[in-house]
Amino acid sequence: MDIHEEVNDCRLMDMTLVIQDNGIITDLFEKKMALYLYIPPHSAHSPGQLTGLVMGQVLRIFSLCSRTVDKQRHIKNFYDRLVRR
Repeated sequence: MDIHEEVNDCRLMDMTLVIQDNGIITDLFEKKMALYLYIPPHSAHSPGQLTGLVMGQVLRIFSLCSRTVDKQRHIKNFYDRLVRR
């Protein structure tokens, strides 16, 4: 293995960085085995918990994703996971 091997992508914590066309594209990194066990809406938590969960996740998506298509995909996936919960 060569230490000087050139790579165009990198996973860093919960995001993926890709060097493409002289720019950096950022996207969320999600593990395939993640269960996405969000708090159910009718739990004993305070009413603001669900609102905070939604607002926080949407803010996270918009902050970490650089392409609109990725933002839309992650928002749709998040919505679908919440509905299934």
